[in-house]
Amino acid sequence: MVCVQVNPTGIDAETWTAAKADLVNALTSKHTIASMFVQEYTGVSAPEEDHPVQHVYGETQIEEELLGLRFRISANAFFQVNTPGAEVLYSLVQRFAAPDAKTQIYDVCCGTGTIGLCMAGTAGKIVGVELCKAATDDAAVNASLNSITNATFVNAKAEDVMKDLLRTKREGADLLLERAVAVVDPPRAGLHIKVLRALREFKPVTRIVYVSCNPTGSLVENAATLCGPETSNLKGTAFKPVYAAPVDMFPHTEHCEMIIVFERL
Repeated sequence: MVCVQVNPTGIDAETWTAAKADLVNALTSKHTIASMFVQEYTGVSAPEEDHPVQHVYGETQIEEELLGLRFRISANAFFQVNTPGAEVLYSLVQRFAAPDAKTQIYDVCCGTGTIGLCMAGTAGKIVGVELCKAATDDAAVNASLNSITNATFVNAKAEDVMKDLLRTKREGADLLLERAVAVVDPPRAGLHIKVLRALREFKPVTRIVYVSCNPTGSLVENAATLCGPETSNLKGTAFKPVYAAPVDMFPHTEHCEMIIVFERL
């Protein structure tokens, strides 16, 4: 799948239509392309997650296999571009989360559900939270594709719903869930302060597995909040970092993914 973002300011409709056709021809003549989209955007920073895209070639979604599971991917949804690397990353996350049948996993910034669904076979329940609707739609489809019935996905900003989700009264089979683990995989800006506060305040969350694409920036700031002393604006027992593992998801670049495991003191 190829998604091309273009600023069409000053281009008339006829020229723009021809340019899109030329783009499709240029890429498909030399590469095996399954799907192609164009996104018009005139801003100076990244667009919103659900900013419209135009389908210009091939399939409207693609499928990828990861750790033995099938995943549908839409143009606006997040999915790691390095699948072999992602398998290493998610295997480590599962190892550090160590879920069992009595564990509830909160998959924060879950994208298409990859991390949570990869743990659904051993965890008691998965609750995913994701801002992008295309991604949560894909996550629900992905659960169905893999016959997973113990995962639910919430389409919302994590900062708007995490406190209520963590405090949701348990009923029925959920009463057997004795342990809560948060797996967080935020964008480069990191977790919102409201999410960090909610995790600090909710004592049943005894472990956080933090996956960061910005280990020298937002991860450091978020870690300071999770591990800092209790104050009038930051309630709850602090966490401490107990393990770190970098994963080279982007070979031959300066970037990597960093996993930090936090345990509550």
